[in-house]
Parts: sequence; C-alpha cells; structure tokens
Amino acid sequence: MIPTTDFSIRSLLGGFDQNFTYVVTCSRTGAQLIVDAAIKFDRISPLIHNQPWAMLLTHTHGDHIAYLDQIVEAYPKMIVLGHPETKNIRIVLIFSL
Repeated sequence: MIPTTDFSIRSLLGGFDQNFTYVVTCSRTGAQLIVDAAIKFDRISPLIHNQPWAMLLTHTHGDHIAYLDQIVEAYPKMIVLGHPETKNIRIVLIFSL
C-alpha cells in the first residue's frame, strides 16, 4: 500500500551549521507552515505562495533561529509557535504539553 497525504514537505539544508528548514504546504488549501529559521529568507521565499500561517520553532539553539528576524520581517502577520524558552526572542505564542 502506498500512503497518500494532503500535504507536501520541502526541506532546505544550509545556513549556520548545516541545519534544515522545512516548508509544509497543505495540498487542499495552500496553507503553509515553516519549521525552524535555519535558512536565509531568500532561499525560503521561492517556496512560499502567500503569507505563511505559522512558523514552528523546535528549540532555541542559535542555528535554528538564526534567520527568524528576516522571516518575521517578511511575514509580520505570521504566528510564531515555540517552546517557553522562545519568549525572550520575539513575540511568540508559547505552548507547553
């Protein structure tokens, strides 16, 4: 059986310390989510169709938030989700399990 999905995930490798940024796109609605800010905005922007719905920060190591300011500046209405440690970085919607 071949699994099917309603979304695509594009991974971009690079930035400081060769880490990944992911762009998740819903195939039905076109809504997009960015995971981590490890890649410069100019490498992510060709994959973004509209204002991304949100950015998810997996953790606060510098290599995962290196380009957060660039991306948030380009998409100021984007929701940024993160661990409580991210509250000192930017305006971030904090979640805890």
